[in-house]
Formats: sequence, C-alpha cells, structure tokens
Amino acid sequence: MVFLLSACNAVKFVPQGQYLLNDVKVKVEDTKEVVNRLHAEGYKVFAVEHKELKKRNAWVVNFDMTDNTGSIRINRFMEANEAKPILENVKPGAILQIQGKLTEDRYDNEMVLRPYAMQPGSMPKRKDTAEGMKRVELHLHTSMSNMDALTSTDAAIKQAALRDDCPAGEFNGTDVQISVQTINNRVWRIVVVDESYTNETDIKIRFNNLFEQFSNNSKYIRLGGNRLNENDDISYEMLVNNKRYDASFGLVDTSINGRVWYTIGDRYGKYTIAIFYENLNNAANGEDL
Repeated sequence: MVFLLSACNAVKFVPQGQYLLNDVKVKVEDTKEVVNRLHAEGYKVFAVEHKELKKRNAWVVNFDMTDNTGSIRINRFMEANEAKPILENVKPGAILQIQGKLTEDRYDNEMVLRPYAMQPGSMPKRKDTAEGMKRVELHLHTSMSNMDALTSTDAAIKQAALRDDCPAGEFNGTDVQISVQTINNRVWRIVVVDESYTNETDIKIRFNNLFEQFSNNSKYIRLGGNRLNENDDISYEMLVNNKRYDASFGLVDTSINGRVWYTIGDRYGKYTIAIFYENLNNAANGEDL
C-alpha cells in the first residue's frame, strides 16, 4: 500500500483525466507517523456505508477501499450538496484516487482518511517480469469445481487471453505450447502441442514413449490405438491415404467423464504431436443448434 503526500485545500470531485495535485511518495511503514494530507492511489471500493443526517441536511460519507495488500476507510461529514457527487459516483467496485488527511477516528479507534479531493482511477495491471523461458502450470479450481473455489471460468479464460501468444513451457521433457478451448464459458479441452517439428524417426519414438507412459499409468485405460513399428511408413500413409496416427485413453475413475488422446500432425515432411485433455461433461451436445 503506497500513500502520497499532497497539499489539497478544498473538497472537490475531480473529473477523470484531470490531475489532482503534485505528490511525494511515502512508504506504507511511515504512514502511521504521517499527519499530513495524503493521496491513496489505485484503490477499489469494496464496501459503502453512507449515513444520512436528515435533520442536518447532511451525510456521513463512509466507504472502504483496498489495493489487495491492505485496506483503508474513507470517512467525512459533509453537507448534502457537497456529498452528492460522492453519493452518485462512489459504488462498490469503483476505482478511485483520493486525497485527504490521515487521522484517528476516536469512535472506531482506527485510522481513517478524511477526503479533500477524489477522481476515478485504475488498478495497476500485473506485469510478467520473469526472464527467459516462461513456465506454465495448469492447475485451476473454479466455481464449477467441487472444491470451494471462487474464480469463475470466464474470468480465467479472459485473463489467459491477455497474453500476446500461447503459453509455452516444458511438458514431459518436450518444449510445448498450450491452448485452452471453451464452450459456453466452460473449459472442455486443453491442448498441448510440440513447439518444434521433428523427423519421422523421432516422432515414432515420441509417439511410442507416450503410448507406454499412458498404458503404464494406473489412472488411464486404453481405448484405442497401438504402438508404431519400424515398418510404418507414416509419411506415405499420411500424404497419400490421409491416414491418422493416434491413441486414446479413458480415465479409470468413472466419476470423471474425461479422456486423453494424442495424434501426429505433419507439415512439409516434419511432424509434431498434439495431446488433448478433454472434459466430456463440458463438450458440445447440440445445445446451440
């Protein structure tokens, strides 16, 4: 949480795009000792509890804000006409920049910010500053899971879409790219594709290694497909006869309606493998027809 020293003198609601006043940064550990005017920047309103004083034709403006590392309460007595812009614009979910004085509320016995000026703001976006190869671990519980997760599937997919390219990493000893496919905001397939193409001999070895690994894994049961042998001429069969080389495996745990299958893809005599993890409960069943 970062506060900024400021010198604002009048109460006002500043339109978005206009600056407040020049500020000097103050570290959060220093805020308890600061008794000057402060600037809270990039905070989200998460609770609003204004109180109307009808006999005084006034309001006690009261709402709570957070920057996801801490929170602060905004509190001030205001005449009705002065409070009107705040009552109309400050709602849960609003992002604000606020200038005011940090002081102790003797009634609640906690530090509050008495506002002098405020304007719409924005939360800083998280930046990916990692160097070198990015590592992606696919493990996500959503509100559709049996676990007590709060993340919505739609929000997770939108966050993934903010990337400029497909997530990349290492899977089973091979550099891969990963894509997430959805139907009606529900994840039904995750695709893991080799990042680089290789020759026919190496792709046979990789295909057979995957076949052995899935076959020997107690979580899976084979549904179709076989190992490739030395006599399989995959380049000729795929080019001339449009033959597909794939293998599929179901889950032993029948409470999960899922399957895994993989196939060889080709491009100008070079080959890759794509692995498909599918949740059949979320697959299309003609509901959009």
